[in-house]
Amino acid sequence: GGVPLAAQSALAQTGVSHLAAEPVDEVSQLLVLTIHSALASSRMEEFLREVRQDPELTAMLRVVEGVRFAAYSSVEDMLQRQQLVSLSAKKLSNAAELSQADRGGGAVACALGHVAMWEKAAR
Repeated sequence: GGVPLAAQSALAQTGVSHLAAEPVDEVSQLLVLTIHSALASSRMEEFLREVRQDPELTAMLRVVEGVRFAAYSSVEDMLQRQQLVSLSAKKLSNAAELSQADRGGGAVACALGHVAMWEKAAR
């Protein structure tokens, strides 16, 4: 397990901040969380250029497209309309509390992305 050295190096050069390598039945997965934005796209292009030089890393790579909070009007709106992670009625009922705790929405969007990564790693 662990993140291969080549991937760590590529991350350091590009500024991609969320990476996990998870062992699954003796097969490693390299998961990268990103969002749809010009800056994220630029960073991903650089990162992928580095990773694709190593066929082993390329075979392990899975990209998870996260939630971009700026696409929503509020945390409640994001939680209700996002399709990245299935949320129960109980979790949705906590939207007002989440809104007050995370007015910018970035932390909630990041958490949704991490849950999506965990779900993807488990498949």
